[in-house]
Amino acid sequence: MFQAIGLTKSYRRGRAPAVLDLSFDARAGQVTALLGPVGSGRTTALLLALGLERGQGAALFDGRPYRRIRRPERRSVPSSPSSTATPGTRAAGPAHTCGWSPPP
Repeated sequence: MFQAIGLTKSYRRGRAPAVLDLSFDARAGQVTALLGPVGSGRTTALLLALGLERGQGAALFDGRPYRRIRRPERRSVPSSPSSTATPGTRAAGPAHTCGWSPPP
C-alpha cells in the first residue's frame, strides 16, 4: 500500500503552492490516478513521494519512505506513460523500471 500524508510543496513565497496538503491511500489491487490540468502538481506530487523534491509531508510505501526500501529496483511500481513515451517501450525511473503497454 502507498500512503501520501500532507504532501505540500511551495516554490516561491507569495505564490500558490504547487501541491497543498495532498493525502490519499493507494491500496494493492486498486487503480489510483492523479488527475488535473497542466500545472496542477501531479508530477511534483510524485517527485515528493519519491524523495526527489523537498517539501513537507510524508509518503510511505508499505509503511516506509521510498529511500528506506531495501532494493526498490526489485519491486514493481507501475506508472503512467509520459507524454513523450512511445507505446510498448519501457522508461527507466530513478531507482526502478516501469513499463507501459497499450490496451489490447
